[in-house]
Amino acid sequence: MKKSPAGKQAPGVESGEARRRLSAQEKTRIVRQHLRDGVVVAGLAEKTGAAAGLIHTWIKLALERLDLDDRRTQGSGSGPATSPRGRPLVA
Repeated sequence: MKKSPAGKQAPGVESGEARRRLSAQEKTRIVRQHLRDGVVVAGLAEKTGAAAGLIHTWIKLALERLDLDDRRTQGSGSGPATSPRGRPLVA
């Protein structure tokens, strides 16, 4: 059991339970379920055992990566702006 400096159990880890490491493919699947299917982060957290805050971080990183990729492929920025889900943004 991992202890914090104050001698308390680390948050999110049950007594005698090892932390689970998720592969990049598992993280990608979780992020896709949220972005494509609209699955609520709290539900994904409960289902996978990952902290909701951590899932939000993965989503943020994925969206930032998509934004960078879009900027590279759009060049001068011509064409309609779209959301991360590919839907047109309306002004």
